[in-house]
Amino acid sequence: MRVGEEYELQCDWTLHTVAKSVVVRLYRGEHLVNTTIITDSSNSSDRKSYKFKIHPKKTDDGAQYCCEAQLELGEGPQPPPKVTSESLSITVHYGPFINETKLPSIVSVFRGSPVVIVCEAEGNPEPTISWSVNSTDIVYSETLTITDSTPEDLLCIASNSVSTTIRYVKVSIQDISISTGKHTGPMIVGEEYELQCDWTLHTVAKSVVVRLYRGQHLVNKTIITDSSNSSDRKSYKFKIHPKKTDDGAQYWCEAQLELGEGPQPPPKVTSESLNITVYFKPIINETKLLSKVPVFRGYEMVIVCEAEGNPKPTISWNLSTTNIVLSETLNITESTPKDLHCIANNSVGITTRRVKVVLKEDYLPLIAGLVAITVAFISVIFIFIYSIYYKTAKMGRYNLKDAKLSPQNGDIAQNGKDNSIPMKKLSQSNILA
Repeated sequence: MRVGEEYELQCDWTLHTVAKSVVVRLYRGEHLVNTTIITDSSNSSDRKSYKFKIHPKKTDDGAQYCCEAQLELGEGPQPPPKVTSESLSITVHYGPFINETKLPSIVSVFRGSPVVIVCEAEGNPEPTISWSVNSTDIVYSETLTITDSTPEDLLCIASNSVSTTIRYVKVSIQDISISTGKHTGPMIVGEEYELQCDWTLHTVAKSVVVRLYRGQHLVNKTIITDSSNSSDRKSYKFKIHPKKTDDGAQYWCEAQLELGEGPQPPPKVTSESLNITVYFKPIINETKLLSKVPVFRGYEMVIVCEAEGNPKPTISWNLSTTNIVLSETLNITESTPKDLHCIANNSVGITTRRVKVVLKEDYLPLIAGLVAITVAFISVIFIFIYSIYYKTAKMGRYNLKDAKLSPQNGDIAQNGKDNSIPMKKLSQSNILA
């Protein structure tokens, strides 16, 4: 039998009796389903029958029905005689019923986090389950793994010999992204820009907290209130004023659901990072390039013009309206123009540093000559004085004519002064020899 259709259960009996009527009852298990009274005055023993109509439900599968015929004898024996049939077991087939509690019509999946969904169906005979991912891709399984690349519309198909049941499932990507909105290309220091966070969150949450991060630093946040419970894509724009140190910085968005007493911590999605490029006009290093540069006559000097900028600036020196030197360094002499201009240039702007060349005389050789003459003069005087002193005080004058031997040492003679003269007395033989 099939659920939803009408069937007849026929009770047939033979009772030889003088009873004027027979009460026929139909039971389902112990439960009385229906009863009728059959009146017959023929008093015959012919086989008689009665048909009960039933509309089986899926819970009737395997149910046992039986008939009972009871004589109505009036004042006859009590209880009245009756006969009961054997039980009739019925089989009820019904089409598949998909469990919609386990398979909601909208399934949320966070980008980068696969989700396994289950399609369970009850039916008799047991149904086969399949998924229609697209017009050509059929997956025969109760489970299906969905990712952010799964098609948005899916079909769960439960089929048996009775019928086919289809459950439509919409895949909602819980996603968030970050962009610079309508702006393209590098950002310029000193200007205002918008970073746009776009997200899709299918939820019953009344509000969403959206945060903007620069690296691991929280830049800004806002709370978006929405009572529509729709899965439409929403967005919010944060204003930023990039600095030169923001070049290469990574910004990203985060959307967190506010569920009140829901799961903790509340579910959230995070965007990929957005790397921004920040351009700024050249900044000349004024510490290395003074506004006034002294140069000594007869000497050459190298000055350097360094500049920071993005894109990297080109450096040039403007010596005159027609004399341009493309270099960071410049050799200056006494013939170099007094007014110079270092020009640092990139696509953002131009920075100029004016340098004044101050010519100075070099007195060092003159001073060195005077010092040398003075040193030489002093040296001559010193040598002269020293020579006089040495001759008189150190060398002295000696007279050996009246030299006398020292009584303490025969080899020492005195010449009348304080100085002793070493002498040795020679014998006559030594003199002759």
